[in-house]
Amino acid sequence: MDVAMVADAQALNEVVVVGYGEQSRKALSTAVSSVSSKQLKDIPVANPAQALAAQVSGVNIAQTGGQPGAAPVIRIRGVGSLGAGNSPLYVVDGYPLAGADNFNQINPGDIQSIEVLKDAAAAAIYGSRGGNGVILVTTKRGTPGKTRINFNTFVGVQNIARKIPLMNNVQFIDFSKESAVNAGLKYYAFYDNPPADLPQTDWQDAIYRQALMTQQELSASGGSEKIRYHVSGSYLKQEGILKATEFERFTLRANLEAQLSKRVRAGVVLAPSLTNTKYQTVAGTNDASVIAVGTDPIAAALVMPSLFPERLPNGDYANTNNYPLTQGANSISPNFRGPTVQFDQYRDRGSSPRFLANSFVEWEIIPDLSVKTSFGVEYNTDTRNQFVPATMPSNTAPTANISNPLVNNIAAAKRLNTSSNWLWENTLHYRKTIGADHSFDLLAGYTAQSAVGSGNVITGVNGSFVNDLITNISGAGTTTATNSYSKNNLVSWLGRVNYSYKDKYLLSAALRRDGSSRFGANNRYATFPSVSAAWRLSEENFMKSVAIISDLKIRGSYGLTGNNNIGNYASQSYATQANYAFGSGAGNRVYGYAATNIANAGLTWETNQQTDLGLELGLWKDRISLTADVYQRLTTGLLNNRNVPATVGIAGSVLENIGKIENKGLELSITSRNVSGRDLNWTTNGNISFNQNRVVSLVTDKPIYYSAGGFTNYAIVIPGMPLGEFYGYRQIGVFRDQSEVDAGATWASGGSKPGDIKYEDVNGDGKINASDLTYLGNPLPKFTYGLTNTLSWKGFDLNIILQGSQGNKIWAQWLRSGYFFNGNANTITDVANRWRSPSDPGNGWQPRATNTASGGANNPSSRYVYDASFLRIRTVSFGYSLPSEVIKRWKFEQARLYVSGQNLYTFTKYIGYNPEANDNGNTTAPTYGYDSASYPLARTITVGLNLGF
Repeated sequence: MDVAMVADAQALNEVVVVGYGEQSRKALSTAVSSVSSKQLKDIPVANPAQALAAQVSGVNIAQTGGQPGAAPVIRIRGVGSLGAGNSPLYVVDGYPLAGADNFNQINPGDIQSIEVLKDAAAAAIYGSRGGNGVILVTTKRGTPGKTRINFNTFVGVQNIARKIPLMNNVQFIDFSKESAVNAGLKYYAFYDNPPADLPQTDWQDAIYRQALMTQQELSASGGSEKIRYHVSGSYLKQEGILKATEFERFTLRANLEAQLSKRVRAGVVLAPSLTNTKYQTVAGTNDASVIAVGTDPIAAALVMPSLFPERLPNGDYANTNNYPLTQGANSISPNFRGPTVQFDQYRDRGSSPRFLANSFVEWEIIPDLSVKTSFGVEYNTDTRNQFVPATMPSNTAPTANISNPLVNNIAAAKRLNTSSNWLWENTLHYRKTIGADHSFDLLAGYTAQSAVGSGNVITGVNGSFVNDLITNISGAGTTTATNSYSKNNLVSWLGRVNYSYKDKYLLSAALRRDGSSRFGANNRYATFPSVSAAWRLSEENFMKSVAIISDLKIRGSYGLTGNNNIGNYASQSYATQANYAFGSGAGNRVYGYAATNIANAGLTWETNQQTDLGLELGLWKDRISLTADVYQRLTTGLLNNRNVPATVGIAGSVLENIGKIENKGLELSITSRNVSGRDLNWTTNGNISFNQNRVVSLVTDKPIYYSAGGFTNYAIVIPGMPLGEFYGYRQIGVFRDQSEVDAGATWASGGSKPGDIKYEDVNGDGKINASDLTYLGNPLPKFTYGLTNTLSWKGFDLNIILQGSQGNKIWAQWLRSGYFFNGNANTITDVANRWRSPSDPGNGWQPRATNTASGGANNPSSRYVYDASFLRIRTVSFGYSLPSEVIKRWKFEQARLYVSGQNLYTFTKYIGYNPEANDNGNTTAPTYGYDSASYPLARTITVGLNLGF
């Protein structure tokens, strides 16, 4: 085995894509991270965001739900907004997208590189849209030479990665019976002598399945010195591990560049795609359901007692209304329904055609000076059809079933949203090297972008359906419709200057001025400057004698960026239809309109002021490379709705700039080329990112509360604390006996009993009331990390990716029904260790069971807060490339077989499905880490084949 130590000059000369241009990595003075196609190829996933997880420092990629086709939530250097969103700007082949949809629909196999602009100096060139960082995607281009054809395919099997431990029949009957007895209520007669054939239904097994995932992609690339092309197509089908869910995607992409003359070149990118989705109404999917179905199959599986069968002998779906054993008492919730009914009865389909096109012409006016103009369009359509038949029970028709169809229960809806935007950009680029020492790179430009969107919802009126033979809105005798329309415009002027002296001293300055129709008439325009500098000490003569250091650069930057994601008319006052009755008695209804909000002509964008200091170090001829950054990001002009007094005459709010948020942190990434040989190579990449989030100020200094899922004010935003801090009572145990009750702090509203929850008396007044509400932890991680090991030996290759998060909390809302302790709902097995008597106090955490509310068991409290820290085996991929002498016989240039595992195991203390769960996904409200039974993650095993011709 031959092992050598060589300098990695290629890494220093690597070309990195930046805003409106390219630079060599050694010339960068800003914080930019890159992920190449080589790093993505071993990760068979549905979208590129999933492949980025654990690979970039300072970028937190959270897979908040496992629904097929779902994209993770991406946050760059923390969260800094209350009401304008925290998602980065996505730029694909130079086109700033209106949202993440077209980015998520890119086939990862089409990507050449992804760059992440993390500091404000790198992102300031995108001005009012760069406040949350920028992700630049460059898709594959053709290269001169013969045509290369590649075919890649994989097929995988998905299973639920972990199940939640729930009580069985024996445990639940004991719990439910005890709850009724303690409350002096009746319980079901069969509790005393359960029948031998009592069902033992595992509802989690009933709703989840082994699901397939497969993809095929074909590409062709090549060209000459005059013309280059890359054309690809792909098909992905991903069944959901939750029954009756599915995602299907078709993509095409064509990249063409032509040298029209010695000084003129042109290019075009065409990227249509189509997705088809089968939905279920599951928490955390944010799928904008039109019909309120009333049943979440995952939540239902966690609370439905196992003693119910899926179906009765007559074919009806079992529920508490028709199951013979659960009649005549009050021990189980009267509206519980088995979750599988929805898979067979409910129909919910979506289809989304999308199209992205961009073209350019570039003319070299004179040597070193060129002008480029580009024009592109983005078009998206989303269609959604829902249907509820007469045989599907709901909250309004709980007795509907196969044997009892209720025509008035039929519901249908159709939603159609369309959005489009066009972009025209013009840039002038001057590059000049004077002598051997001075290099200049100057950029100036003007851009204009306009976007329009419309939405239509048609709903079939309940009671107007004759039957459910027509499974769409056409079956309704009467329909209602709503529609919407919006538009926004953005114009910009931009410029950038890069200067290098002897490749040692680097200076960059950028400026962008944006004008946006979204903001108030008095603040339509703003300027976003930045400056950065770097010193490559390794090029100094005094460093040449330090053999151990092969590269050393220090850099610093400061810049301003903005956040304009507030919707199109937030600064204006608008009216909605409102009716009023005039006259005596019932009066006469008069149709009219009323204002719903107050205009704010001074409304302006959130501004991010960011300072960054960085160090780049290469040791032993770059065998070890280290990058470190410290930063402070201050968001000013924080946008949020502020309530106005009803005396104003408008029962609404006004959007204002109300405060400041700070993120500061440290990022470290290291690459170690452990072994570099002819046959054996081993590289380790590691990164860790620390971020501290803090609300600096609010205009009124009064806290902002958030409520959800039956919990009032469970999250709080207040100066001095991180965004979205959990808020409630802190449990410190359970009252063991009456002496502890007498000695402890009890509820001011009615005292406590032995077996009730013991809460912390925060203010020490001997009573538990609202004055004892306190901070319970934060859903934002203290640090995240990733570790990748890549090994190759002869034709074999192994890739292992670990991902971790530490210090964040999660609110397990899905426990609420069972944590009432009223015996109505099933719950986790730990409840079997509850308090039963002073001599049998249980584990000291789970209180007594009682069918009447007692001891504040249903209050927002630390009972629902769990440690969400985790370490996940994200990817393990093992492949074998056939020897060239073998594949040449088959006319191949490459042939590789591999097997890969995704989400193989997660080490965590959280009892739920996924410690990264967040029902609210990319919504703007700071309600992070909220889990009301989100779609679980799948463990996936795939087998794949890569062929090159």
